[in-house]
Amino acid sequence: MHVGLVRVIMEFKEENTYLHANEETRHHEEAPSSQKAFARDVQTLVTVIEELENPFEEECLDLLVLDAREVVNPAVFQTVRTAKQIGQQQFQAYTKDRLIQWFSKWAESSPWG
Repeated sequence: MHVGLVRVIMEFKEENTYLHANEETRHHEEAPSSQKAFARDVQTLVTVIEELENPFEEECLDLLVLDAREVVNPAVFQTVRTAKQIGQQQFQAYTKDRLIQWFSKWAESSPWG
């Protein structure tokens, strides 16, 4: 019994190795071009931090685009600042409209209600 199982496993491994022998097995981010782009982005960030000092210690209320070294439009800043609150309001509205009200209607018309 065990000999047959071992043989089946060995055949599977051989067949699987043959079928995928020419395929690329690394992640796309492991490619040299991705690695070079990442290194370039890191170097750009380091340069900006060295030139502008550490932007994370900045105490101004402006939102900065680090790679462009410019202040973000006030409307964009307000949107980013209130994104969490907007998302929570939308979630609560969805929960109320789609889940609670739907379940209430279903429960009223249900033969078990």
